Amino acid sequence: MSSKKDEIRQKLAAAREGLSAVVKGLTDAQWKTAVYSEGSDWTVADLFRHVVDAERGMVGLINQIRQGGEGVPADFD
Repeated sequence: MSSKKDEIRQKLAAAREGLSAVVKGLTDAQWKTAVYSEGSDWTVADLFRHVVDAERGMVGLINQIRQGGEGVPADFD
């Protein structure tokens, strides 16, 4: 495995660990705190779910590209 791949994996693991450490310490009230209100209110929990869903989507996209797929459709928003 290349050192670049190792470096990327290490950075991703560190980011995951950092995010995990932050959210493990949140209280119920903090999870429900509105932190973004452009359009509609987003709570800390909403943003966390969004990050998790986006990461799952990226894993699927990467696997699709690895299998010769096109990747993100041109009309993706």
